[in-house]
Amino acid sequence: MKSFLLYLAILTGPSFAQSDAPSFEAAGVLPSGGDRAIPLAPGLLMSIYGHHFGPPAACQGNADPQHRETPNPFRPHQMFDETLIYPKALCETRVLVGGVPAGLLYVQERQINFKVPQETPVEGTVEIQVVYKGQSSRPVKLQGALVYLETPAKVGMPVWLKVSTGVHYPKGVHPADFGCDEVEVRRNGKLLPRIATLSTQAFDGIIGSGSPCGGFFLASHHTDRIPLHLQYRFDQPGIYEVRHTVRNPFLKDAPHTIDPPWTPIEILPGTPTERTKWLKELSARAPSDAADLLTDFLPSILGIPDRESLDLLCGYLYHPDRLVRKYAMYGLTYWPDDEAGKVVVNLARTRGPSDVSVRFLLHRRQLSADPVIEAAIPYLRSDSPIFLRGAVTAFYQTGVPEHALSPAIRVRAETALIEAADHIVSAGDDQLRSDYAATLGMCRDDRAGAVLWNLINRDVAREQAAIALTWRHMDADLPKLAQLAQNIDIYGLPYGLRRGYGEAAIPYLETMLERSKFTRVRTASAQELMLAGRPKGFAFMVDAMENNQPYRLEMLQFARDHFPELRETDDAATLNFLKARAAPK
Repeated sequence: MKSFLLYLAILTGPSFAQSDAPSFEAAGVLPSGGDRAIPLAPGLLMSIYGHHFGPPAACQGNADPQHRETPNPFRPHQMFDETLIYPKALCETRVLVGGVPAGLLYVQERQINFKVPQETPVEGTVEIQVVYKGQSSRPVKLQGALVYLETPAKVGMPVWLKVSTGVHYPKGVHPADFGCDEVEVRRNGKLLPRIATLSTQAFDGIIGSGSPCGGFFLASHHTDRIPLHLQYRFDQPGIYEVRHTVRNPFLKDAPHTIDPPWTPIEILPGTPTERTKWLKELSARAPSDAADLLTDFLPSILGIPDRESLDLLCGYLYHPDRLVRKYAMYGLTYWPDDEAGKVVVNLARTRGPSDVSVRFLLHRRQLSADPVIEAAIPYLRSDSPIFLRGAVTAFYQTGVPEHALSPAIRVRAETALIEAADHIVSAGDDQLRSDYAATLGMCRDDRAGAVLWNLINRDVAREQAAIALTWRHMDADLPKLAQLAQNIDIYGLPYGLRRGYGEAAIPYLETMLERSKFTRVRTASAQELMLAGRPKGFAFMVDAMENNQPYRLEMLQFARDHFPELRETDDAATLNFLKARAAPK
């Protein structure tokens, strides 16, 4: 009997011991705080959910306050927590990633929070094991990658690429603008051509945001991903390869110091019927929030130029948020001009103009100026901010010489614009009032000048109204504008006066330099006088340098920008140059 029990113990002992070993599945390895499995990447904070990981009472791992890890070169810009050094063993528990001990933040019987070692490979598979009290779980294989598909992707559907190094999208209002994030795609070893870029979409020019890598961030739960389908067409199922690099904006052709690996992604088969059904379901739950529209909904529907998504997109040309409207306008470039133009023209005629629909039609030459203005005239008295702005934008855009109006339409348009002044001022916001003032500056009707002076007297878009008057260069306005600059801080007025009135403005600029109450007006007047070669402008700058005036550096930079002979000189030589020109002739 004892022999039988001993045999039974020998036979069953390992099984009982094995039942206490840590156990988990690949699906139980998730990003900390997340609910979808992702590939491992160096420095990421991860959680494992399973059994027999540690004691019932939780153990907390504290970071070393004196030291930090060097980030893996493939993820150089890690968050603060991702470079902290945590203990490699906690409550008799260890986590091995590819055989390398991971830093432990938290250990409990059913959960471990750990930090992926910096040595972890960024491609291929890696094995992860949990060891508790000397017993090890079976190895679980996980994918290692810097980039991966957020969700399974199909032909005809959006392809969102998650980037573990951290990115943000959108960079601006052009859908294909990825800023300094560059993603290459190849299939069968051949690079795919891009279907769109920032330069192909910015049909009316690119206005710098101040940041070479992207203009704005939006608060959204859609993070660290790029809409790959907005630069590449995935029209065939199969395996593609992608890699992500960050371009140095100051070194256009600089080589990458480290070449990231190519990561395979699979595009599954899909049909137009599936896309139509998906678009219908998506539009039924479309968000109203601008951030959700710009970070998810609108980029998801773009890239494939079908009629269903075009009709869906065009509705956002009338969205209350200006960024959404502009994003939708540039999104129209995924369709042929004639196809998108027909839809937008029909909307402008039946629904009314919006600022972006007018810009698209005129800049893409889809409609001549006359019908645009004729359609806009009734909306100059609209109570809708969208249509009112669209009407004013139509008048402003057609004031540009390249959009010539026929004489009869111009007379009707300018009359309607002038007579709608009170409504536009009362119904519009500050930006619209400023745009309205600028539009009046391009009118040929003499009554426009009276409306602009009325705006100035009412303190409505005063600065823009004054600048617009210089565009009209009416002789009677010159002394009045110069007097205005002595009492109101309008920095752009000296420039406008010299451009609008030429030599006739010089005496008035000298008076503004001497009498204006505002430093900005005086410095701007001095700059214009220097460009005109007038001694009083140079004398003003001599005083700025000799008496170390607050605007000294600004004036010094201006002089070096506009007088090539000063770009390499020191302050003493610059001062001598200025004094020679400040002397009365």
